[in-house]
Amino acid sequence: MEKKSTKFSGYNSVLNAQATEQLQWTKYHAKQGHGFAAEDMNALCDSHKWKKVDKVGLNNELNGADRIVNGVAIQTKYCRTANHSVNAAFKDGVYRYTGQKLEVPREQYREAVRLMAEKIREGKVPGVNDPAAAKGMVVKGKVTYAQAVRIAKAGNIDSIKFDIKSKHPL
Repeated sequence: MEKKSTKFSGYNSVLNAQATEQLQWTKYHAKQGHGFAAEDMNALCDSHKWKKVDKVGLNNELNGADRIVNGVAIQTKYCRTANHSVNAAFKDGVYRYTGQKLEVPREQYREAVRLMAEKIREGKVPGVNDPAAAKGMVVKGKVTYAQAVRIAKAGNIDSIKFDIKSKHPL
């Protein structure tokens, strides 16, 4: 007869394996590894708030969403400044993620909204004419740029917290 603790351990192992499959940790050491870490952490925070998260971006489809949260497509851009984060969502001067919200580092949110409104005024966001729409297009990330950089590196408090949270799915 199998012990209860063995059954629980097996079940827990399956949950851990499933959680790990949804992470992009093998990309964290790349030049833009902090961006992948930010995607993972923001998705984890959403799921811990009981939101339905579909990490569709794991397939790296060109101009596709990184994730869909409660039916809303989100593209995450974590760059050093708000200007760089917003500009990373434009190609040849035009917003390339039509129908998707742009998620930026937590501390860049206000400036990113201002910059997106400016882009809308300049006619660089197809189908959007009202600069006030920028507030609904830009999403405040759950972590800062600096936290995302630390999550992508092993052995610090932010990366350890992330590891613990990601290994114990709800």
